[in-house]
Amino acid sequence: MKRYIILFTILPLLLLNYFMYKNITKNISSVFIDESVIISQTLDETSSSIFRLLEINEQLYIEDRMQIVYSFSINALLNAYSRADLMIRFDIDDIVIFHNNNEIIKSVKNYNINYSIVKSDSVFMNKGCLIIVRNYSSYRVFFIFRMSNITSERDTLNFRSFLKKIRDKTSIKYFILQDEKGIIAATGNISKISTIESDTFLKKSLLDNEFHHRFIVFNGSQSLEVTKRVEHNIEEIYLMRICYDTKDYFVSIRKVNIVFLISSFLIVIIICLLYLIIIGSGKLKKIEYENVFNKEIIINLFNNINSPVIIFNDKLNIILRNYKADNILQGLGENRLKNIIKEISNKKEYKINNRIFDILLSDIIIKEENKRYKLAMFIDQTDQLKIRALEEELRSNKQMEAFVSEFAHQVKNPLNAISMSIQRIVQKNEIDKNLIKIIDDEIVILNSKVSNFLLNIRNKRKVSCINDIIADVCKLYSTEIAENNIILTCYLSDNPLYSRIERDELSDAIKNLIKNAIEALSNCIKKEKKLDIKLTEKGKHAEITVTDNGIAIDENKIGHIFDKFYSSKENGTGIGLYTVKRVIESYGGNIDVKITDSGLKLFIIRLNLVI
Repeated sequence: MKRYIILFTILPLLLLNYFMYKNITKNISSVFIDESVIISQTLDETSSSIFRLLEINEQLYIEDRMQIVYSFSINALLNAYSRADLMIRFDIDDIVIFHNNNEIIKSVKNYNINYSIVKSDSVFMNKGCLIIVRNYSSYRVFFIFRMSNITSERDTLNFRSFLKKIRDKTSIKYFILQDEKGIIAATGNISKISTIESDTFLKKSLLDNEFHHRFIVFNGSQSLEVTKRVEHNIEEIYLMRICYDTKDYFVSIRKVNIVFLISSFLIVIIICLLYLIIIGSGKLKKIEYENVFNKEIIINLFNNINSPVIIFNDKLNIILRNYKADNILQGLGENRLKNIIKEISNKKEYKINNRIFDILLSDIIIKEENKRYKLAMFIDQTDQLKIRALEEELRSNKQMEAFVSEFAHQVKNPLNAISMSIQRIVQKNEIDKNLIKIIDDEIVILNSKVSNFLLNIRNKRKVSCINDIIADVCKLYSTEIAENNIILTCYLSDNPLYSRIERDELSDAIKNLIKNAIEALSNCIKKEKKLDIKLTEKGKHAEITVTDNGIAIDENKIGHIFDKFYSSKENGTGIGLYTVKRVIESYGGNIDVKITDSGLKLFIIRLNLVI
């Protein structure tokens, strides 16, 4: 155990030291890379300026050559000695003279250029050459300058000297401007530089305008290469590659590594020394027990425990007990108590002297004496069990109260239907057979509800046809719906759908939804008041939808409409929708309400089908 304490002490400290080491090395790398990127940004901005200067210089070169060319006379050009002198003085690579019949009169070199297509004065670049065309009265002359001559003019910008100064004043090993064809400009030993085509990292660097970096081995030493895409113009895209010496960076990393190793070693040494000091000076003295169970001490200790406690030896003979254990022995006897301790693994709750006890059994092993004892503690659960029974009875009474309240609400609907029918008979002052039929049907339903009340108590459930239930409810409310100028649409599935639910309970749930819809429609002002009732089969479920376009439900209240005693009506009881939800869920179904964008209310009941 002591070895584990050392291990659990050293490991967190070493982990903390390691995380500090990783954080420091990460910061050093970040600083070095950031500094290199800042230098690269400066060089990137400088290279853009150089390209602009080169472009201006190139344009000046062309304009200068055009002025020189237009100063030549045709006679000087036709004279061989004069033409050679002009070519040497003005770095002209070749002068090609055509007669008007396209016959070449003079040419020194063959550039394989189609001269015949150029008719007028012009300036153009072709195959690495600058070509200036001038027309004379009977001749057309092509002055050809090689790009090497133009490049020599670039040298006036001292580009190579500029790159060399950059390398000498910084830790840069090389600076390269490179495209997919090859190197445009460079300084440093670049004999082993990779091409863009052969290097995946360089290909990716050309895809965006961000700085990229990687550690490489250059000339046998670790280096950092920073790359960035450089756009001279739309057609000319280069890759700037800058290699930095990482000597100082790796010296710093090595110093951090050494500090990490030394600190880790010191942590281990210090913890081990502390352990030796603590163990050496504060080592626990072993207590030589003359008697493991010193009865005077143990009895005083046990007598302060509120529960009966008994200690047995390996033969289950009682060797020690507190005074509260006397009642246990008197009620059971020692032999019966031994049998209980033997069978304790199968049963833990026992009735002793009209009290219920839980017995907690624990083994006590004395290694020095190679002895085993059993400690039994008797926890009196009688009062706790009585409290639980009272709580269960109270919960059952509340459930019965809710059930009776719901039953009363269910009985209210048939009574209302009977009352309404009787009122219509009195108003018409004549006997209407349809109304008499409704009264008779509702009396049958009322009688059925009383029977179902008893059946529900016994948890008996029947299989009912949902199609028939909905059809009967629609027929019942047809007169009231017509009187309120409501358009009723009742769609039932082609195949009868059956669910394990009491007919009257589902009927009452649908009646409740239709009754609420009629009230919402009768209180609204609309040209067309619509009430749609739909029954469809959805896999293993039947789905009943009751939809109306009456007064909408407030979105802030929609989450509470199924709460018990919650009602938005002035004289509402808050029992109706709560009862509908409880009944549907008691049969394994569910009910939901939705408000469409057009303001329609949808109550959706889903019930399990009996297949």
